Amino acid sequence: MFTEQCDPTNTERVAAVEAVHGYLKATVQRVFPAADPEPMATAAWGLVHGLAFLHLDGKLDTSSAQAVADTVRAAVRALIGQSG
Repeated sequence: MFTEQCDPTNTERVAAVEAVHGYLKATVQRVFPAADPEPMATAAWGLVHGLAFLHLDGKLDTSSAQAVADTVRAAVRALIGQSG
């Protein structure tokens, strides 16, 4: 979604982007009610895309599904300021 513009004439793609963004924003609002959901949703979206590209480029430990899950969880915890 960051590598090319969403074709405004492709109604399925536009609807999918809006649905994902709405879901992410609603999740942020539910988990962090005092936070401004827009920048936090953008940060989460960027984190997920960055991790996906690092994974695809072979830059993360992919020795096991658990290693991948641990890396993703650690990154998300770092983003939201939690440890452990």
